[in-house]
Amino acid sequence: MLNSQQVAAIPSELRLLPQWVGAENKIPVMPGLKQAASVTDPATWGTFEKALEGLAKGTYSHIGFVFTDTDPYVFVDLDAPKEDGVLLPATDERFQKQDAKNLSWVKAFNSYTERSQSGFGYHIIIRAKLAQAVKLPGTEIYFSKRYAIFTGDAIVPEPIFERQKELDQIVTAMRLTRHQPTVYPSKPQVMEDKIILAKLAAAVNSGPIQLLWEGNWKGIYPSQSEADHALLSHLCFYAQNDEQVARLFRQSLLGQRPKANGRDPYVETSIGKIRQSAPQPIDFSKLNLNPPPPPSIRLEVGDYPKPPGVLGEIADYIYGSAIHPVHAISYAGALGFGAGIVGRHFNISGTGLNLYILLLAATGLGKEGAADGIDNLYSAIRPTIPEVENFRGPSNFASGIGLIRSLGDKEIPSVCSIVGEFGIRLAALSDPRANGAELGLKAALLEFFSKSGEGKTISPTVYSDSTKNTALLYSPALTVLGVSTPETFFAKLSNSSVEEGLIPRFMTIAYTGAPKVSNKRRVKEVPQGLIDKLSTTIAAVIYMGRNNSYCDVQMSDAAVKRMDEFEVKIVNQMTGSHQGAILSILNRAHLKALRLGAIAAVFDNSNNPKVTNEQAIWAIKFVEIDIACMLQKFETGDVGEGDSKQLSVLREKLGELFSPSKPPTKNESWLTMLRAGAVPHSLISQKLMSVSCFANDRRGATAALKAGLKEMIDGGELREIPPQQVLEKFQTTGKVYVLITG
Repeated sequence: MLNSQQVAAIPSELRLLPQWVGAENKIPVMPGLKQAASVTDPATWGTFEKALEGLAKGTYSHIGFVFTDTDPYVFVDLDAPKEDGVLLPATDERFQKQDAKNLSWVKAFNSYTERSQSGFGYHIIIRAKLAQAVKLPGTEIYFSKRYAIFTGDAIVPEPIFERQKELDQIVTAMRLTRHQPTVYPSKPQVMEDKIILAKLAAAVNSGPIQLLWEGNWKGIYPSQSEADHALLSHLCFYAQNDEQVARLFRQSLLGQRPKANGRDPYVETSIGKIRQSAPQPIDFSKLNLNPPPPPSIRLEVGDYPKPPGVLGEIADYIYGSAIHPVHAISYAGALGFGAGIVGRHFNISGTGLNLYILLLAATGLGKEGAADGIDNLYSAIRPTIPEVENFRGPSNFASGIGLIRSLGDKEIPSVCSIVGEFGIRLAALSDPRANGAELGLKAALLEFFSKSGEGKTISPTVYSDSTKNTALLYSPALTVLGVSTPETFFAKLSNSSVEEGLIPRFMTIAYTGAPKVSNKRRVKEVPQGLIDKLSTTIAAVIYMGRNNSYCDVQMSDAAVKRMDEFEVKIVNQMTGSHQGAILSILNRAHLKALRLGAIAAVFDNSNNPKVTNEQAIWAIKFVEIDIACMLQKFETGDVGEGDSKQLSVLREKLGELFSPSKPPTKNESWLTMLRAGAVPHSLISQKLMSVSCFANDRRGATAALKAGLKEMIDGGELREIPPQQVLEKFQTTGKVYVLITG
């Protein structure tokens, strides 16, 4: 929220332009709304006043200004001093060096400047023209099709000044820095001239080389200078000594012209440029010839620990009554049923006990067993406590307002909603391009997750049609048991959808095992002993609901110690990561464990619930499996569709080729390269061109594979061996790569 002083600090000339948006989690949204905005669509922008209205209502947390081709402004973004995405301490020498550099830019431009959200970065606005955006680590300058969040925390007040001269100087320096090549010294001559010429004649591309040697460049190259460069490049490929290259070039017809033989160091300068652009040789002696393959992901049946006590008895019943019994599915059903009942009136650490659960299993593996078992439990308890039906939630969410009304109609707004095919819906809600209805539902789900504790409320919504108004909702406890398939859910997943915040609130329970045979001995009748235990807890909840009372779940000293150790472990893991999606997943782990342990404690003793050491150990282990499922997917890139999936497959295949359990080919030439720690492009193509994610790519398999290899090279995971080194070491002219491992 901006105070009046910050609002007034934002330059008045920008405030007058209708180029303002809201911003939430760095995603632009339409002013006053939660619907996504686009930096290329002016219809999704609005006035400064409209943007402030949405900010005041809490519709979003920040406001931003969209820069366009038609306005005269350039935005200079100076990042806070970071390492691997983590802010450096102010006492760190690297922080001080970067901050001093940033402040020198602020001083050089001397135009409106404000601190960024972190308080340690800077945003500078100037008037100038820029041909294209420029970016270096920690620094970015742009002018169009981008937006910037404004804080109003000004250190250089308005106005915005004309700074074309200063911008040109800095941009030139940035581009020189970005493109500064590495210079490699000329090596001694190792082969006589006649041997080099023989290699040229025997090369697979000897035809084009011969044409250049004879001076036949017209119709092939736009200019003789470009033809000179091509022939010199061929000579540099075979000869590492610069004097030898120059001498051989001057023997060709191209090298006979005065420019190549006069006082102008034309030839030597051209050779230097070619050497500068050449890749550095690979030191094969330092290669790890057996890099480990990317870890495969498979959660076995026994991975999830069985809930203790009464929760475990609920799971046993659901398992025993299922047509296709699966332990993981029965655990999901037990947790959903239990949280739906006790989520509102029992609290731990200031929060209710509602859960968001995502049950993932392939079609035909018995996912329906969870819902069927819960239905049987409701039916068995109904004769004794008819009000148990009030704990059923809606099976579909049409809108956020509809969901709020549904719980508002309940005497005790604590429910479990079982929602089928929820994976696609969840991914759509978390997509940055979500429509208005989806954004409204997502906002409601985010609010419900954290508003189940005592004293918390969801504010009323008022419409022009008063019949649509919603009332103040006290401590609603919505538990969601969403059902989907792993392929559907993970294919729609992305870093941005997880960073957005809704998905990490879900506990993922995945079953990837084999199909189960039909259970010929399944028993639908709920044991009377279990009915009695559940009825006791349900009666206590109903009594608390009618008297508006709440109970804080306590923890034993041993449980406190376990939970504290788990929190430290999670925080340490977060500190070592800089990927936003991973941080978001880890961020809710401790809270999930607290809620699980508390639910188990309530069902074992609703009169005086206290989390035991055993319950804490179980809850922590269960959550560790949950986050491992998600983390491993992101760490291996096995999420999303298209490029993300292709990269995952490419990494996995390269791991197999470099660390084979058996020879991946009978080609002796390829095997020689693999033993040396190198892999030829031709072998990669053979192994991947027919794989569906490449074969079905709209660009074609060849282009898709090329793009994947380029991304790995750009990301520092893979490196192409220089052609000269390939020829000398492996006697081939094809592309060959090495894997970079740490």
